[in-house]
Amino acid sequence: MDRNGYYVVKAIVIALAIGLGFFIADSIINAYILHRGNFSRLLFRPDLREIWVRSFVLFLALIFNLAYGQLKRVEDKLRIIEERFRRIFEEVPLGITLVDFDYRFVKVNPRFAQMLGYTEEELTKLKFTDITHPDDVSKDADLARSLFAGKIPFYQTEKRYIKKNGEILLASLTASMLHDEKGRPLCGLGMIEDITERKKAEESLRLFMQAVEEAPNGVQITDLEGRVIYSNKAIKEIYGFSPEELKGKHVNDMNADPKYASKVILPSILKTGRWAGELMVKHKKGYIFPIYLNTSMVRDAGGRPIALMGIITDITARKQAEKLNNALSSINMAIISTLDFNEIMQKVIVESARALEAEVIGIALRENDRWVIRYVYGPTRYPVGVELPPEEVDYIKMVVETRGPVAVSDAFHDPRVNNELMRELGVRSTLAIPLIAREKVFGVMRFTYRTAQVTFTDAQIDFAAKLGTSVSLALENARLFESQRRIADTLQEALLTVPEKVEGVEFGSLYHSATEAARVGGDFYDIFELEHGKVGIVVGDISGSGIEAAALTSVVRNTIRAYAYEDGTPALIMSKTNDAVSKISSPNDFVTVFLGVLNIGDGSLSYCSAGHPPVMIGRLTGVVDLLTERSPVIGAFKGLHYRSGKDKLSKGDMMVAYTDGVTEARHDKDFFGENRLIELVRNLKAMPAREVPKVIFGEVVKYSAGRLLDDIVILAVSLKD
Repeated sequence: MDRNGYYVVKAIVIALAIGLGFFIADSIINAYILHRGNFSRLLFRPDLREIWVRSFVLFLALIFNLAYGQLKRVEDKLRIIEERFRRIFEEVPLGITLVDFDYRFVKVNPRFAQMLGYTEEELTKLKFTDITHPDDVSKDADLARSLFAGKIPFYQTEKRYIKKNGEILLASLTASMLHDEKGRPLCGLGMIEDITERKKAEESLRLFMQAVEEAPNGVQITDLEGRVIYSNKAIKEIYGFSPEELKGKHVNDMNADPKYASKVILPSILKTGRWAGELMVKHKKGYIFPIYLNTSMVRDAGGRPIALMGIITDITARKQAEKLNNALSSINMAIISTLDFNEIMQKVIVESARALEAEVIGIALRENDRWVIRYVYGPTRYPVGVELPPEEVDYIKMVVETRGPVAVSDAFHDPRVNNELMRELGVRSTLAIPLIAREKVFGVMRFTYRTAQVTFTDAQIDFAAKLGTSVSLALENARLFESQRRIADTLQEALLTVPEKVEGVEFGSLYHSATEAARVGGDFYDIFELEHGKVGIVVGDISGSGIEAAALTSVVRNTIRAYAYEDGTPALIMSKTNDAVSKISSPNDFVTVFLGVLNIGDGSLSYCSAGHPPVMIGRLTGVVDLLTERSPVIGAFKGLHYRSGKDKLSKGDMMVAYTDGVTEARHDKDFFGENRLIELVRNLKAMPAREVPKVIFGEVVKYSAGRLLDDIVILAVSLKD
């Protein structure tokens, strides 16, 4: 009996019971009224038949009424149940399917049809194997057979459906059986959830975790107290500890200062949500090294703190590079501060020994077919003036042939060097660089380490290479400055043409050509507007003379302008200009030049000074500052390193750029000099910029009694009120 029949029978039984009870009660009441309770006479008297008939009719009517009402309630209840099921079937966000034993869809809900792009009618003509990815059919069919055979009550699996348009749908399928009231299987029931987006999210998360694990920087997660929860692979490369060894450790255990994290880092993170800075930490091997730590708070979906995450970068190489760059800048300053080559070389070996922590330095120069030690630092077998023996010359020849740095970390075993000689000399490691001028190697500079073996870093080798270029340049500069400058009598007036007005600044300029044919060069200047409210300021001095110098002046001036319009830094502009000029200039030609880029909005000044005398800024307060960031001259060598400096020009400040004709103006044997010019600029602080060059030039002429031996350029610039 099905559920509907059960409700009908139940309704009839209830109606019969109620009707029978009513019939008996009615009969008893009537009998009592007519015969005063004589029930035996009531049951057999013929004249009471009418009462019995009436009661029976009422009995039947009552039964019908009760049965009809009960059936009506049953129908309403079934209708509500069916409506609820229909709504669930049609509106549930999951796909629902009924499948027969041939795998054919008996019925599907709208959501399933929508998921696959079919209509419900189209799907009822298909089997589920028809829309299953070929690689998943076998597995899905095997599970369905086991389900239909009663071997399993249900199954869950992830599978791929093929949509009507050919796209793949990733889905999670839960399948079970529907049975009749006697437990016999009717059909399969499938519940399908679209997990395409979830799978994409899981794949993204997997890729993210893999990226974190393989990241070149260290990634570490700790609890809110600072105990390590997770470390990626890079952490081992940084600290030497494996992630397993670090798990559960407190970050204090890894810091050089065991209280720094608790006192500084953790309180800052808990207060502001992050902390970033440099930190000294301990390696597993015991040595101390620097890292850069960027730590932030990790919060859950409700915004509550749950962990700390730190990104860790080993900055040992960067710190070493900074130290070496500073040393190189210092050496370059020494190189351009004097024209005495011997003085330059003594400064070079002392500064470079400190930078590379070398115990011994020797510089050997080629003299005809011999290699002679000319400069030394530290205790050595070969003093100044000694010719190197053949066994040492073999190493020198290797450097000459390489024309670049040669690093030997293990001198006792490296086959490139004489190991027996290295052991005899006690040389554990050595680094050598060639000194090159005019495409020829004229010397070799060698750094020696005896106490311990040294593994040379890229930064050290790069420093050595740049040092070789700087020393080579020092020799070339000394030779160039020792030679007489050629008179620049063909410098075109057009090369000194500047606009009458430049937006945002007031300026004055002066150019004076040499009147005596001795030690003169081609000086030039330029001032021009750039984009973004900036102004370019150029003052330069070319070592050449004649038509060649005029041509080179034009190239340098126009090249600087062209690259300045590309909006690069002064150092980049100077580097590009140097590479371009060095291709067309002769070996004896070089240019000292100052390039400044002034922002007229906030007065910020970035500049690059390529071997040029320091530009001065006379402050409204009476202080005179010098722009001391220095770089090599341009035009002599390709690939030189240039640096940008920064300063600021306030309202009322005066910037004065000039060529060395000002400070080298003579009175007998004395020079006008930098100090005298500083004092003069200090006293001109209230003067308009357009008047300043004339006043300075007048003082120089007065000092030298009109006997000027060099060209003079003076350019004064101030911000407009």
